[in-house]
Amino acid sequence: MSEHLGNATYTTSLPVSTVRVRSGHNPRRRFNQEEHDGLCQTLREEGLLHPIAVRKLGGEEFEIIAGERRWRAAKDIGWASIDAKVFICSEQQARRMARIENLKRVNLSVPEEAYLAQDQLDDCEGDYEQTARVLGWTVAKLRHRMQLLHASKAVMDALMDRAIQVGHAELLSTLPTEKQDDVLGKVIEHRASVAQLREQLQGVSIELAQAKFDLEGCRDCPHNSSQQSSLFAEHIEAARCTNSGCFSTKTVAWVNGRRQELKDGYAVVELRTEVIPGKTIPLVMQGEYGVGKAQYDQCRGCAFRTCVLDNTVGKTTGNVEGPLCGNATCNTEKVAAYKAASAPTPKAAAPLVEPAKGQQQAVQGLSKRSASTGDQANGSVQQAPSQPIAIPKAAKLAYQAVVRRGAAHIVPTEPRVLLALAAYGLFQLGRSNSGLTDSVLPPKVRAMTGSSERIGRLLLMDKGDLQSLLVNMASQFLTENPENYVRDVDRSRINRVIVNTFEVDMAPHVTVNKEFLACHTIPAIHLVLDESGFATWHKAQPEGEKKHKALLALDKKKLIEGVLKAGFDFSGYVPSGVRTDLVAKD
Repeated sequence: MSEHLGNATYTTSLPVSTVRVRSGHNPRRRFNQEEHDGLCQTLREEGLLHPIAVRKLGGEEFEIIAGERRWRAAKDIGWASIDAKVFICSEQQARRMARIENLKRVNLSVPEEAYLAQDQLDDCEGDYEQTARVLGWTVAKLRHRMQLLHASKAVMDALMDRAIQVGHAELLSTLPTEKQDDVLGKVIEHRASVAQLREQLQGVSIELAQAKFDLEGCRDCPHNSSQQSSLFAEHIEAARCTNSGCFSTKTVAWVNGRRQELKDGYAVVELRTEVIPGKTIPLVMQGEYGVGKAQYDQCRGCAFRTCVLDNTVGKTTGNVEGPLCGNATCNTEKVAAYKAASAPTPKAAAPLVEPAKGQQQAVQGLSKRSASTGDQANGSVQQAPSQPIAIPKAAKLAYQAVVRRGAAHIVPTEPRVLLALAAYGLFQLGRSNSGLTDSVLPPKVRAMTGSSERIGRLLLMDKGDLQSLLVNMASQFLTENPENYVRDVDRSRINRVIVNTFEVDMAPHVTVNKEFLACHTIPAIHLVLDESGFATWHKAQPEGEKKHKALLALDKKKLIEGVLKAGFDFSGYVPSGVRTDLVAKD
């Protein structure tokens, strides 16, 4: 496990009493008593073969990452101490390690796999393909497990007790929660097979008035009850569809299209069946769970700004719940910060302290027009929240491109960059890791095949030509944008170090064009307009308030066109996302 994280570890013997279990880290929801008794006997006879894994907390306390069953057994047989491998890691890393370790070692039940998959999906920001790769599953298996999370507790318990099969649970999870338990009882009582249950559910008729898709093809359909009214009871008044499979297929197609539309306004669009009931958090400005106007405005550009699209078949199909926050930890912190800031100020308040010299230097060189939020229409400007928001991947790439251009711009005028990159290149040479190709070399050098022959050719070059070659290579190295740039941590860090060290003015490297704005959701574009001063400028034009309100109401494509045609000068603007990238830790 330590190889995956790269954290310092050591193995030692710990008092059993100093080790604790953290709820939610272990995907196991039930412990078999017979297995526990057998493990106790094994420890008595053979001792502990593999140390447990723990995370060091404050003082002399430790938290179990993997090995809870071994720890419980050791505790029950009276051991005073237990061998443990101690990891110095964050809580998030510990959860990730626990998931990976339990997938390898523990025979998890299907419901336990579902809960584990939900945690991993959260870590991967809702990316199903990445989550499936981490878990070693197919995307189809992952979706099946996620569907189970919409099953009632009784259904999940029955599945863990093996009273029903996985197929039963998947089918039952598609029903409204209040109906699942009733159908479950009948399935168990009559020992219905999965095929029988599927047939029964497909036979349920659905009101065509509930459909969101185009009903043109349903008018003359033989499964339309209005065409076969003699087959239905008198009380069926509206036209109904008796082919739930067809109805569901058309609904899924409509939902997929609607989901794509909503991505213009939200960084994450989740389906109702993919979300555990009660998991999502409303994002509000005021009230008990409010984050305040300044933070609410910043949240417009956040990677966790979420909505939930109801994809269940019925009267609520297509309903949208949002905006929501998909990061419970961050939301809790922001709510607490707003409450603290809103608390009454003591009469004898201490005077404000002047910013430290280092704090002043940290913002120098970024822009003559730094990003801010607040009511710019009346000229007041509020400070943006001190904690940076999480930036969606597309926007993050755009901001990193600005940093790359800023870093590359300093290369021709700052010899220390060349020397630093040369040293870095020698280091990387030994690790066979280079972002440059043969195309950057002069033809005569490129014609050589061996390292010594190429070096010999370079030694014959004029000093000025060598200097030009080195500048070209260093600039290309910094400007290159590989497909996996978000994961190219070392390259990102080098760019940040260069920009921060030489206090590069980022404004000349920001280009607000169609491609840049397209990387953002609609709310994030609104944030750009506020930060850059566009909103204040636009409202000050003739009939500006009316025109600006109309502009904000447009869809994404027309909004971008309107912004670029307005004639506003974005020079000097540095997005808050660029500043966030410059202080990022990864």
